[in-house]
Amino acid sequence: MIKTNFAVLMAERGLKIADVYEDTGISKTTLMALSENTGKGVQFDTVDKLCNYLGIELKDFFVYSPYIWKVYNKDNYEYKEDGDNVIAINLKSPHSERIYIAKLFFFSPKHIDSPTDDDSIKLWVRLSLDEDSGNFGYKEFYNFISSLPVGFQTHFYNDVIEVLKNHYLNSKTVISAYRYDFHPTKEYLTEISLNKNDKVIISFFDDYGSSHAPKEVQVDKTIKID
Repeated sequence: MIKTNFAVLMAERGLKIADVYEDTGISKTTLMALSENTGKGVQFDTVDKLCNYLGIELKDFFVYSPYIWKVYNKDNYEYKEDGDNVIAINLKSPHSERIYIAKLFFFSPKHIDSPTDDDSIKLWVRLSLDEDSGNFGYKEFYNFISSLPVGFQTHFYNDVIEVLKNHYLNSKTVISAYRYDFHPTKEYLTEISLNKNDKVIISFFDDYGSSHAPKEVQVDKTIKID
């Protein structure tokens, strides 16, 4: 997989899309696509102009990773139990192809283990690799994330977030979330209604379920509901 390093290069120089547009004349649409890695291609003269403008060599503009991945919702998981919400990550490397399963756990942001005390957060989602059922290559999976350049890591987490938004975190969705750890005399589930612009914090591969995940892949991301 090949991506541009354009967003990082701009950030290092304190540049914005508008600055590059004013200085180079390259359209804002093209610059945005290069920054977000959403385009299907780029013209050589555009890359040439940007390399000269940024004072870099071609090898500094592009970054490469030998992995290709696809993230998708999965309903027919053989180990799935009632109430489980899971997504699948198909990961291809030059030497293998595996499908990894990640489980979703929904919590109230007031939960005792919550990573935030921000009162504006509506829901806390924990995403944990299912390390026990079929994911015998979990170490390779964590090595894959750890080895990715920063731009690729961001792209991977954003791909996961997009699937969560499309299938679980929609406006008008009502989610049963854990309010407490199990308590014999308290109702430990609460209904949380999501609306547009509500904030949700997502914890990737934290110690709750991903017990073998190294610290460098444990990331919290805050998103807004579309």
